[in-house]
Amino acid sequence: MSSRLKRLIDWFDKRIGISNTFLRPIPAYSFDVTHWMGAWVLTFFVLLVITGVLLVFYFVPTSAPGSSGLPKAYESVKYVDENIPFGLLLRTLHLYSAYGMLVTAALHFFRQMITGAYKRPRELMWIVSLILGFVVLTQAFTGYLLPYTQQSVYATQVGYNVALEVPFIGNFLAYILQGIGNQDMVQRFFILHVFILPGSILLLLGIKMYMFENHGSFDPFRDKRNSKVVKHYLWFPKGAVYVLKYALAQVAFVILVAALLPNPLGPAYNPTQPLNEVPLPEWYFYFVYALVRLRFPDSYVSFMRSFGIGDVATFTTLIIMLIGGLFILLLPFIDRAKEVHISKRFIFVTLGSIIVGEAVLYTIIIYLFKIYLDTNGAFGWSFETSTDFGTVMGLTALVAILIFASTYAIYKKKNWI
Repeated sequence: MSSRLKRLIDWFDKRIGISNTFLRPIPAYSFDVTHWMGAWVLTFFVLLVITGVLLVFYFVPTSAPGSSGLPKAYESVKYVDENIPFGLLLRTLHLYSAYGMLVTAALHFFRQMITGAYKRPRELMWIVSLILGFVVLTQAFTGYLLPYTQQSVYATQVGYNVALEVPFIGNFLAYILQGIGNQDMVQRFFILHVFILPGSILLLLGIKMYMFENHGSFDPFRDKRNSKVVKHYLWFPKGAVYVLKYALAQVAFVILVAALLPNPLGPAYNPTQPLNEVPLPEWYFYFVYALVRLRFPDSYVSFMRSFGIGDVATFTTLIIMLIGGLFILLLPFIDRAKEVHISKRFIFVTLGSIIVGEAVLYTIIIYLFKIYLDTNGAFGWSFETSTDFGTVMGLTALVAILIFASTYAIYKKKNWI
């Protein structure tokens, strides 16, 4: 930093008191880009809020037909694309910011799990983070319906059918989502997407930031660090400049991608015209959809139906998600050892990697099926292949074995085991 710029910053700092913040000083080991994945998520959230507010000025949350005969929700989105300066860029930027937020949130989650950032005294912070992640996914789900295209309506129906199968509260959840019809669904999703869920995200972010500042920055190398004395820096200007440069690069990147790869709107929803393709959810729900579509053995299906379960695949998917979700949620109380360095946590590092690896595998399975549909069967996997129980279970076992073997080989090479 030049001396002239530093004097200018100091001049403002003395008059505004920017450096006198409630934020803790930043430890030197935190000046590593992997420590700031949470900031990446926050940057995308800010972009989502800005672009979302601009889009709301034009959006009409109703499925009633407009002057052109198309649903007004679709009509208003199309108007933004075709008549508002940079409208298509704005909508695409909103969509890609949502994608970016989900990807960086997933990376942030994986890093926290692998490094043991959930350990005491951060148990509640871990739980709040997982709730926040669930709310973010719900936010993405509610936003997908709003353009009211053929694909978005039918894909949302898949989520509605899954909600119906939730034990004890399925009908209640389905009613909350849909009400008495598509008109209710559009309005409810709009309210959830624009008011309730963003407000919930802000509240949870505030709670998480409060706990983060209370506990301080997590040090994944505290077990291995020779010196207990760590140098710290004030948030302003060093910390602010460090975060800002990555945030600006992140924003520039997503704007560039949105400009080069605009998102096509697709045809409007028309209940009189059946969908000419399989209604796939958005890619971030592929890993769930792969299980929902799985063709379980007839003996298992008959056994489950003897208990009065109609949709065996969906019910089984919910049970699998419940078990996996509870394991991740209760991880701080299962892995109670004091050590945090990955060299001392082989079992939980391996289990965490396998969970993430399987989610990636199931996402790839549906992606290959989508390619098959898009290329009229020339590439990818057919419905029979992508839903075959033996194939999917074989790949599941293979991924688990490969991850275990790779992790074991790395630990052995580093003499950690």
